Amino acid sequence: MNQQGREYPREQKVSDDIIEKLPLMGISSVANMIMDIKFAKYYELTEKDIILTVFTDSMELYSPRLKELKEEFVPYQKINAAMDYHQNLLVFTNHRLLARTNQSG
Repeated sequence: MNQQGREYPREQKVSDDIIEKLPLMGISSVANMIMDIKFAKYYELTEKDIILTVFTDSMELYSPRLKELKEEFVPYQKINAAMDYHQNLLVFTNHRLLARTNQSG
């Protein structure tokens, strides 16, 4: 993540420590985390509950593709980070979450 892409999370009070660690999570890891957040909201979990998840990849896995994207598009900037934040992270809802029930019998 370039310096421009780091500005917006800082404005949203994300710590520098967290921002520096974001590349440790790849696309699948982020998807797992988002699902955990939806799961926790759906089942109204509290700080007394525990969810165990797996972070299966890091952004290092995607470096060849990111290189291609950097050549094809303009660099990721503050406005891109703001759009991603508002379009993807603030809209965690359960509208596409299906609850499984025991239908045996």
